[in-house]
This record gives sequence, C-alpha cells and structure tokens, in this order.
Amino acid sequence: MTWLTIALIALVLISISRILERELLRVKDSNPLFEVVIFQLIVGFVLIVYTAFFEGFDFSGYEKFLPNIIFMIIVYAFGSYFMF
Repeated sequence: MTWLTIALIALVLISISRILERELLRVKDSNPLFEVVIFQLIVGFVLIVYTAFFEGFDFSGYEKFLPNIIFMIIVYAFGSYFMF
C-alpha cells in the first residue's frame, strides 16, 4: 500500500469516528467514559484485523519494547479517564 492509500483510509476512519462520537454523546444520559472504552476496543479490533490480513503477526524482538508499551497503555488510560 502506498502512503496515499493509507492516508485516505485514515481520513475516512477519523471522519467516521468523529461522526460516531457526536451521535453517541448527543444522548443526555450517555456515559462518556464507557464510550471511550468502547471506541478504543473498536480501534483495537480494526488494527488486529488489518494486521492479520495485510501484514501478519511477528512478535520477534518485542521484549525490549515491552516496558514502553505498558507505560503507553497506562498513560493513555489515565489520559482518557481524566479527560472526563
């Protein structure tokens, strides 16, 4: 895939996510924290599907990045929690 194809896919997916967020947050009794969790799970699922079909899984050499990955997960979770 070229960078232009990836950029167009990203543009479409970001547009869809913004429309989905606006529609879900329009309801008065909605829980924003729950919707953040659901959104992150959907994004994770899309990434897994993309990786499985186009790139394949190769986890060799990830051990040296494991502390950074865990730190990223924790910081992202706290950022999402404190945003609301």
